[in-house]
Amino acid sequence: MEIPLSPPPLKELIQEANAETLPQLAQLRLGPLANGRYLHWDDLRHRTPPNGLSHKIWWLALSLARSVSAHTLPFHDKQGKAFTYSLPEPLLKNLHEIDRSAGLAPGGEGNATLRSDQGRYLFSSLIEEAITSSQLEGASTTRRVAEAMLREGRKPSTLSERMIFNNFEAMQRIREICGDTLEPGHVIELQRVLTEGTMERPEDCGRLRTSDDIEIVAPNNDRLVLHRPPHHSELPKRLKILCDFANESVADDTFIHPIVRAILLHFMVGYDHPFADGNGRTGRALFYWYMAKQGYWLVEYLSISRILRKAPAQYARAYL
Repeated sequence: MEIPLSPPPLKELIQEANAETLPQLAQLRLGPLANGRYLHWDDLRHRTPPNGLSHKIWWLALSLARSVSAHTLPFHDKQGKAFTYSLPEPLLKNLHEIDRSAGLAPGGEGNATLRSDQGRYLFSSLIEEAITSSQLEGASTTRRVAEAMLREGRKPSTLSERMIFNNFEAMQRIREICGDTLEPGHVIELQRVLTEGTMERPEDCGRLRTSDDIEIVAPNNDRLVLHRPPHHSELPKRLKILCDFANESVADDTFIHPIVRAILLHFMVGYDHPFADGNGRTGRALFYWYMAKQGYWLVEYLSISRILRKAPAQYARAYL
């Protein structure tokens, strides 16, 4: 895995343009997508530009189209630049499909049948997410042993089993607070539940990060540093902004689709890395919390971590 190549600066792109290319771009009316996909510069530079454009001019056109449709968020990177997001048409279609399929659609014989047997299905899905979320973070016990531990109510006997047990407890805790207003204390408590008895420094369990000796490295290559999170002194303020964002009403002036908002909560926990450990698990827990809060009840039956575990490098690149 390599860090994606950053795009050329805007000044360089503008210098590439001339009196001939600008009218050509206006005529082509290029949108934010390239061949139907929302590509990063590192991918775009290997593809054939349309109608003889250079890669830089092609990227300039896409960047301008994306900036027009971008929405500003209350979050900022380490340099103080606001994060933005866009909703290209393929994503809107996917959001619509999820809305139809994730429990929001009224009625339906299939949904009624599933709800009637909710307890049995839900318990199995909680077990699945607890196991795969822990495996994403390095837990190594077998699925059979882990599932037997949770079903039998046996106390964990190894570090890996403890991680899985904690994840299961956290998933149950999410169901208890899904109707609550999210406070920083809730997030810190989730991290405590997820990491209790698993950390090298027990004092880091249930508190925000107090140092900056933390680096996020690439999967299977701990020499490649992908990200250094913001200074620990900023974390209380950044966590409060995160909670305020989570608590905004969907009826507010600036509407953000609930699924997009849940994804952004997940992303920002990964970016801020507010804890010494357990950030990935906490981010995924908040994703579940917000989806449940917004009525996507079928998401409780899905293991997001199972999907992410199939492509850990792609999961890591999504933050870059």
